[in-house]
Amino acid sequence: QKDKTHFSYTIHQIQKTTHVQFSAMDVKSKIYVVEVNPKPILTDVRADIIYPAYTKIKNETVSNVTNLSLPKGTTVRWHIQTKDTKSVIFKSSSSTSILSPEKNGNIEFLRRYLSNQDISIKTKNNFTLSTDSINFSISIIEDEAPQIAVIEEKDSVVVDKIYFRGQIKDDYGFNKLEFHLSISKGDKGEKSTNIAKNITITKNENA
Repeated sequence: QKDKTHFSYTIHQIQKTTHVQFSAMDVKSKIYVVEVNPKPILTDVRADIIYPAYTKIKNETVSNVTNLSLPKGTTVRWHIQTKDTKSVIFKSSSSTSILSPEKNGNIEFLRRYLSNQDISIKTKNNFTLSTDSINFSISIIEDEAPQIAVIEEKDSVVVDKIYFRGQIKDDYGFNKLEFHLSISKGDKGEKSTNIAKNITITKNENA
C-alpha cells in the first residue's frame, strides 16, 4: 500500500503468459493478460568434421563446440538446433550468413576452412535480437612440405660403389618415394641417362 487508494506489487521472473486479476472485498477487476514473448535460444551446436583426404584422419563429430584446430581444407557440416527462433546470424572473419531454421528449429549447412576464423552464432526472432549466442575460434593447421635428408657414403672396399641413406618426414605420411639418378656421358655431359627407381615405404607412417 502506497497510500489509502494506491497499491503496488511486483511479479518477478515471469516465464510464460500470465493472467492477472485484482480484487478487494467482493469487487473484482477484469482479467488482464501479461503476455510473455519467447526468447530465441540455441539448444545445440554440433559439427561433423570432414578431414581432407591427404590427412588420412577419420571423420568425426564434435558436440558442444568450442575452439577447433583443423587441417587446412577441412570441411565442417554444421548442425544448429534452435527454439523460438526466426533466424540465426552465423558470422565468421570472412563472411556473415543469415540462416532460417526449419519447422523443427534445425539448421544444417557446409563450410570449408582454409584460414583462421573467429566464429559467432546469434539468434533472432520478431521480439528480440541476440539473447542467446556462442563464440569460438577455428585455428588452421597448415600442411607442411615433406622433408628429405640424404647422406652419400662410399664403400671403403669397392671404390666405385656408393651408398645413400636418409630420412623422410611429413605431417600425414607419404604416397610415393623415388630415387632419381642422372648419368652424364662425354666431356661436357652432352648425353645423359636418367634412371628412376621406386623405393618401398610404409605409407601410413610420417617418418
